[in-house]
Amino acid sequence: MTTLESVSLINKQIQGILDQLSDKQYALNLDIFNGSSVGMHIRHIFDFYDCIVNGCNCDSIDYNQRERNPNIEKNRVAAIGAFTQLASVAKGLNDTNSIQVVTDFSIDENEQRPSVTSSIGRELMYAYDHAVHHLAIIKMGIKSSFPEVMLDSHIGIAPSTIKYQSKN
Repeated sequence: MTTLESVSLINKQIQGILDQLSDKQYALNLDIFNGSSVGMHIRHIFDFYDCIVNGCNCDSIDYNQRERNPNIEKNRVAAIGAFTQLASVAKGLNDTNSIQVVTDFSIDENEQRPSVTSSIGRELMYAYDHAVHHLAIIKMGIKSSFPEVMLDSHIGIAPSTIKYQSKN
């Protein structure tokens, strides 16, 4: 699987989750998430991919400049549409292209934010790993708050872990 194909895999996993949740479950603030919702985590995953796609247009990715679209976090249909469009656009990216990533390690608003050179492929790897992490969190929230929802057992588990576990 390529980094470009990994976007479709995340899209498929998210679609599988959203197909099983009601609108109310999707947008419900959960205690286990300290008051955030499944939708907020889904939107957060989307934002990182969206930063990569938008960054390709200006040769620089700044993960601090996320859109944070509240419609994606409250509306399952909007989230499905956003991820479907994202997967389609990602197919046209060149994962070997270099790109600058603006960093941020300080809470000081006045501190200069350096850039580092990366590639579209490396940033898609980062977004994939970030998505797997949030899908694990989402899975815990769904299991504790909506036990009737059955999720794919591989959601929220890195492929390397699945491979390792299958050998033991």
